Amino acid sequence: MRSGGRQGSVALVAALLMGCLLVGCGVASGGASHTATPTATPLATPELIAAAGPATQLGAHARQAIGTLARTIDVQWDAATQTATITITIAGLVPLTDQQVVAAHALVKLLCYKANAALWSSGVALSQVKLLVLGPMQDTYANIITDWYGVATLRASSAQRIQWASVSPDTAWNLYDQQMLRVSFSVPDEIPD
Repeated sequence: MRSGGRQGSVALVAALLMGCLLVGCGVASGGASHTATPTATPLATPELIAAAGPATQLGAHARQAIGTLARTIDVQWDAATQTATITITIAGLVPLTDQQVVAAHALVKLLCYKANAALWSSGVALSQVKLLVLGPMQDTYANIITDWYGVATLRASSAQRIQWASVSPDTAWNLYDQQMLRVSFSVPDEIPD
């Protein structure tokens, strides 16, 4: 009887892990998958990741690559075009000095590098990945809000040419198809397309 209870416990733990992995997954109109992944969630096993849908797989790979550098990771997946939009939200202080802005830019480049390297080696068929990094800034009334810090888009044809293990975040940044860094963090701008 004891071994049957142990098997039941193992099955329950496996079911709970799969449930944790799939929390937040849903399908939006147009066949786009969407999942929000807090970075504090325990990491799933490779077997559970492989059994999940593309949005969950991409979120898990990004979360493993980025770790605690991000507060949340949000994945939007369009199966028809095989494109992923990953929104990485960071916490911290508003960068106001020149030194803080340089550090924020370096963090955006690092996050995009780590996420891209993980996503393009995830085994999910991708045609394009757009990464959007959000963080704290001040609005016109000095309220702390969350707005964009940087955006990077990488298409499959360009991703195939990048040797992730041999390039730095700065070098990779210059190889992306499109990239943009926020210059000022004191007044919000529109999110670039």
